[in-house]
Amino acid sequence: MSRKSFMVVFNDDLNIGNFSENLHYTLFKAERLNKKVKLIRKRMFFEKFLKKVFNRKQLTGVYRLHGALIDSHYTLIDRALELFYGFYFWSNLISRAILWKLKILRKLELKTISRGETDIFNIENKGIFDVGSMGAVNWSSLLEKKQDLFFCSKDEKKCQENLRQLGVGEGQWYVCLHIRTSFYHSSYMDEHRNSSVENYLEAINYIHSLGGVVIRLGDPVFLGYEDAYIDYPNTSFKSELMDLFLIKNCRFFWGTNSGIFDTALLFGVPTLAVNVSDFLFIRPYKSADRIIYKPILSREEGKIMSFEEVFRHTDSIMMSNIGLSGFEAFDKDYKMVENTSDEIRQVIEEMCVGFENDLPETYFQQAFKAQLNIAAIRWATQKFSDRHLNNAYRIAAKTYFSGRIGRHFAEKYLYGTPDLPHDKERCYEAEQ
Repeated sequence: MSRKSFMVVFNDDLNIGNFSENLHYTLFKAERLNKKVKLIRKRMFFEKFLKKVFNRKQLTGVYRLHGALIDSHYTLIDRALELFYGFYFWSNLISRAILWKLKILRKLELKTISRGETDIFNIENKGIFDVGSMGAVNWSSLLEKKQDLFFCSKDEKKCQENLRQLGVGEGQWYVCLHIRTSFYHSSYMDEHRNSSVENYLEAINYIHSLGGVVIRLGDPVFLGYEDAYIDYPNTSFKSELMDLFLIKNCRFFWGTNSGIFDTALLFGVPTLAVNVSDFLFIRPYKSADRIIYKPILSREEGKIMSFEEVFRHTDSIMMSNIGLSGFEAFDKDYKMVENTSDEIRQVIEEMCVGFENDLPETYFQQAFKAQLNIAAIRWATQKFSDRHLNNAYRIAAKTYFSGRIGRHFAEKYLYGTPDLPHDKERCYEAEQ
């Protein structure tokens, strides 16, 4: 007998990161309640207008996923609800647009609607931030597990053929690589999240030396060095469904703090995050996962800070997505610096070796994780516990991660960077 279901209408199914993360934690909720999830997709009318005005398009590929915790049986009532929520969405948007045109609203924002999401982080729907209540759920176990998600046979067959035509042979393993560029978000506030391809090349060559293939995901823009990887976004095979297939079947996903990283976490594939500029909302969930952050330059001192110092400056630099005014305040005193080729290659080697013979976690890795979590909870309490309670609980849930900070990275940066010529050069380049 199938489990009973509960209905979910996602607040944001226009951004792959928010969509993937919310579905991920909704599946946790389903397991907690011993129920299945019925995903009600808002039927978006006038999609061209939505794309033109807000640069947003509803994601449909994730709705095609099947799984042990997803109820794929839809009735006429469910279809009617999809139309209802789509109509509600547009009614709300049009009314707000009129108020904005009449200058009653100061800003026209894309407000959406949700149902069934309020307790996926704040599981007891508390009105205050209570870190102790998080212990009611075994978050570590949930974050460690791989979700049972799959495609229908037709989609699976089509994507398998596309993979073959991309040049990946049967039985050959590959890594998905996502390098965030200015193509999607080019504003001054987003620059700190972007990185350049050059520092990835040594690590890409290392993967090749092990017999693996690297497939770049992301935007259809030419980054250079296309001979080093399969430039999938600039092929005819690029699609939302194929994105999902590639991520689901890769040996590991190699990215940064960009939305598509949450899709890899949703599928439960091993993840490696480099050049990370957000200290709150991205974590290496599983024991096989690794993460390294962008070092932070103090403009006043002219040096790269230790992360012990970073974690003491939570009001200024613990979160990168803090709005223009917040980022301007940060950028006045600090600057984030890209990971070097050596740093990325070292953590790639650690990631690949870990599949065969993982080494014990070092003191520096453990201490880095502990200090990061303490700072994150303090920041969540200070900044989110009043007005954005859901984000406070969202941060707290992620502190239960089982993955690791990169071994060499933790040893180098936790208590201070070595005074080496290349570090001085990085400080000089960052200031230019």
